[in-house]
Parts: sequence; C-alpha cells; structure tokens
Amino acid sequence: MRTRLFSLVIFTSLAIALLHCKKSEPDPATPGGTTPPGSNTSVTGAATIPVVKTAPAITGIASTSAQVSVVLGSNGGEAITQHGYTYAETGKESKQVSLGATSGPFPLTVTAKLTNLLPNTAYTVYFFAVNKVGQISMKVDFKTEAPTSTTVSTGGVVSKANFPGQSRRLSRVFTLNGKLYVLGGTDETKSPKVELNDLWEYDPAQDKWSQKAALPVTNGFNVSYTLPVMSIGGKAYTMLTLLGGANITTSTMYVYDPAADKWTPKGSVPFIGNWRTTMVLNGKGYVVGGGYSKTGSNTATLIEPGKAVYEYDPTTDKWTKKKDFPGEPRFGAFGAVYNGKGYIMGGSTENFGSFKDLWEYDAVADVWTQKTASPVDIQGGAYSGKAYLVGGKLTFVQQADKYFTYDFAAQAWTTAQAPDAIYRAPAGGAGCTTYQFQVESVGNSAYLFHEYRSVSGTPCTNLMGQFWQYTP
Repeated sequence: MRTRLFSLVIFTSLAIALLHCKKSEPDPATPGGTTPPGSNTSVTGAATIPVVKTAPAITGIASTSAQVSVVLGSNGGEAITQHGYTYAETGKESKQVSLGATSGPFPLTVTAKLTNLLPNTAYTVYFFAVNKVGQISMKVDFKTEAPTSTTVSTGGVVSKANFPGQSRRLSRVFTLNGKLYVLGGTDETKSPKVELNDLWEYDPAQDKWSQKAALPVTNGFNVSYTLPVMSIGGKAYTMLTLLGGANITTSTMYVYDPAADKWTPKGSVPFIGNWRTTMVLNGKGYVVGGGYSKTGSNTATLIEPGKAVYEYDPTTDKWTKKKDFPGEPRFGAFGAVYNGKGYIMGGSTENFGSFKDLWEYDAVADVWTQKTASPVDIQGGAYSGKAYLVGGKLTFVQQADKYFTYDFAAQAWTTAQAPDAIYRAPAGGAGCTTYQFQVESVGNSAYLFHEYRSVSGTPCTNLMGQFWQYTP
C-alpha cells in the first residue's frame, strides 16, 4: 500500500509562484482535462486565490512514469495566469510542467503525465495555480515502482540486471575477457561492518550475473577498491597488502583463472601500500605511484604518495624496477591503455588534493610524455567516480553532472552533460548516503552502479544493486 500525503500551502505573492521550480519545460503529455480559455466563474464578495475542489492524486504509477491530476473548483474570481505541476525526487530541485493560463470552464480537471522518472524512487509533486490575488499550491508524494524488466530506458542509459550480491561499498571492479567482475568490498548493512572477499561475474551478452570463486584470503587483506588488479593474458592479477595489526607488512600476488574459476597465490610483491595505478602493455603489467603510510599503518592520514614504476612479467612472476614517473608523486590516479601506449591522469596528493595532468607512457622506451591537461582537477579514483575508455576516447566522470572526455586523435578535451543515471543515485534508504559510483567499460559501452555508505555508524539498508549500461 502506497502512502500519499497532500497539504495546502497558500502564497500571497506572485513572486513566490515558481518557488518549487528549477526551470520551465514543455508539457511532456497532453493534459487529461481541457485547459482552454473560457468563462470566468463569478464569485460572491472579494476575489480569492484559485480554489481546488479535489486534491492532487497520483495514478498509473510505473517504474519510470506516473500520472497526476487535480480538480480546480474555480479561479477565485480572477483569471488564472499560470498553472501546472512541479516534480522532483524528494528533497531535490524540481522540474516544471507549465500549462499556461486558463479561466475554465470549472470545475476543471488538470492532468499531466510525468516521464523519465527513476525506478523505485520517492517523488514530490506540487500542483500550482496563480491569479491576481495569489497562488495556491498543493502537494502529493509517491514512489515509483521497481523495474519490471532489465531493458528499461532511463534517459539514454539502459537499466540492466541488478547486482545480486551482498550490499557493499569500496568494491574492486575490473574487466576480463569481455566480462565485468566485482570483487570484495565492505558490507555496512551489518554492525559491525563485514569485509568481503567474494567475486561476481557479469556477462553483457546474457545480461546475467553469476557468483565465482572467492579470493581465498582472510578479511585482514582489506579486499577493496584500493586493490590493484591487472588483466593479462586472459587472467586477473591482483596485489594484496596484508595488514598486520596497525602495520602494513606484506604484499602478495594472486592470479584468477576464469576458465578454471580458481585463484592461485604467486610470489611476493616488491612494494607495500595500495592506491596504485595499473596498466597492461605488451603482455606485461605496470604499476605506477601509490600510497605509502608514513607511520606503517593503513590509515587515511599521513599518506606519502609515490613516483615508483614497476614492471611485472607473468611468465616468470618477476618484477623489474623502471624509471620513476616524472610528474608529481600521487596515488589513486586513473590508468588506461590505448593504441599500445599507457595513460594515467589525475590522482591525489599527500593532503588529498588533486591533479589535472595527463601522461602517456611508452613501455618499450620506458619514456613518459606529458599530454594536454584536463580542464578540471581529476580527484583520485577512490573518491570521485571512475574513468572508462570507449571508442578511442578516455572519459572521466565526476561525482556531479559533468563528464570530461579526452580524444586521442584530436589530443583535446571536451566537456559534456552526463546522463542522469550516472550522477543521480537512487534514494539512499534508512541510514544510507551515496558514497560513489563505479564505472567500467566493456566493448563499446560503459557499465555503472552506485555504492553507499552508512551515516554516523548507522547500518545502511540500501543495496548497491541497480546497474546500468551507457553507450556514448
């Protein structure tokens, strides 16, 4: 049973008429009633604000649309100069459906269809009508349905099969052999929170998730998004930093073979600390920068960013130190590979500031070349969105409504408005707030979902489940 709440708010000034509006938009659907000019309704005595006979009601609720209607009793004795609806996710700025002026005939049913809504999301709708005396505004709340299929269009982004795993944040997302994987993270729906080491595979061709072999390590390994992962020769190589009490003591390589669905431990890694940028070139892995704790503890403070570059050969399980990265030391930078060259962009400084520079790496010559910088700072990958590479363009998505794309051929950046589903997370749920979103490219599409964190230690009740495909 859905609860619908309406209230009456009277405004005495036309200046407040658009209080709930962000901008005017065309009416998305023909109103169910008629709203042409007609005869004024006479009113005995002094004129009043418009009169509503029947409060706003929501019908036809679906996952991405709903219909709203209200019955106007009279215009209060003065012509109605503007009327319509505003609507928004609860607590956010509104969009407006403006139906213009009307003077009847009354009673008059005013209906509009609200479209491009987000599934399973709470919305607030206001009906408003304005005349010379003032404005009437009435509110109704409702919630859209959960998605009924895996092909619901949400503003150019297609909703896919929901992630079926345990709720989490700080998961590690990577691609391997044309499939997407989610590894580990922290479940904050539990108290105390639970560190996870499970592995999930998503097959875009079948729009299907399946659980795979968990990483065979204890929770002390902190299997999170700070974990460097490299996809080499059809297998995933991950470097785990073992926490020994308050001190970081050991880094070990594990390799995942999807054909056998098996993890195998390899040799030790010649460095400690996470937050490293990875690239795969010519069948070898490269690790750049990263965070080293000055005190030997794995805390979010006193991070000393690095410049070291290491090469990993999977055939020999050996590491080779290369020339240091020539830019400023950093951790959490984004890494990508295009046309045989490696690229890193952005990242975080010691005090969690950020960079906007872009660098190209030639692994054969062991040479770095600085390229055109991004128009904005690109925060470390742990803190603000993710980068993806599709169709010869490298895109960084902010935790906002913009994305920034680097065109390798033009060697130039462009800025664009991100699709709503990228930056508009679903309602957080009790004890929950949006933490970040994860974006990873497979083929010609990017795949993304939101993660959440608990608020003030309260267990979070919302899963990260909703999952989208975006094809630029």
